[in-house]
Amino acid sequence: MSKVIVSISGGKDGTAALLEILDKYPKKDIIVITADCQDAEFDINRQYIDYL
Repeated sequence: MSKVIVSISGGKDGTAALLEILDKYPKKDIIVITADCQDAEFDINRQYIDYL
């Protein structure tokens, strides 16, 4: 079965894309990726991405 890949950074565009994909596809078919910039990310961004 095909998978849908969504790249998010925690911003409004990635959040909107993820919400749209979640509305159209079952969770088991969605792969969410994000770039881990190690110490360059704010903790609040990581927390928000985990929340999504």
